[in-house]
Amino acid sequence: MKEVEKLLRNSPAWKSGRIYNIDFNQFLPSDPISVEQQLDIIVNLLIESNK
Repeated sequence: MKEVEKLLRNSPAWKSGRIYNIDFNQFLPSDPISVEQQLDIIVNLLIESNK
């Protein structure tokens, strides 16, 4: 895991504060209702990060 952390910390996304923690299990299902909920999660993360 340390290699992944090293890659993340050196990425432009990390340096600009654009890394978001999500619950992986919420993004496993791919049925239409789950995808709609996943989009809501992503939109909320993006909106909150721009406040």
